[in-house]
Amino acid sequence: LHCVHRHAGPHILEKPGPLNDIERTIMDQHSYETYEILRHIQGLDEIARWAAFHHEGLNGIGYPFHPSEKELSIEARIIAVADVFQALVQDRPYRKGMKLTEVLEVLNTFVARGKLDPDIVELAKRHQEDCFRICQGKQPQEQGGKIKLFSSEGLPGYFNHVEASV
Repeated sequence: LHCVHRHAGPHILEKPGPLNDIERTIMDQHSYETYEILRHIQGLDEIARWAAFHHEGLNGIGYPFHPSEKELSIEARIIAVADVFQALVQDRPYRKGMKLTEVLEVLNTFVARGKLDPDIVELAKRHQEDCFRICQGKQPQEQGGKIKLFSSEGLPGYFNHVEASV
């Protein structure tokens, strides 16, 4: 749902080269457009905010809303890390998908710059092989095609237990 707007407009992401200034402006609007679509659906108010903030950084740099770190829910932080991980792994018309080692380097750089939540990135790194497989469209290798992300030893104050499945 974080990029629901893609089904309604031109597919700039399919362009086999760099975006020009106008195309970049259109791309930078996609989080806002997703928010506008989802916020009008009863019961999706909170999910609309999670989706809207997936390009926002903990450091206040991002687009389009520039919330403070306190305003970024754990759900929005998870979506942000997942979005970056997936975007780096998958092939794009203008580049091949990255190797896992390259993806981890980028995630570490984003943490160092204050863009991504270090706890969520650490969690993704603990499950890096399965996250990589999922982003490639494959099943995770953990039991039953599910990854046990959190437990009582997981991230304090977030969730006690969540399973993710493809």
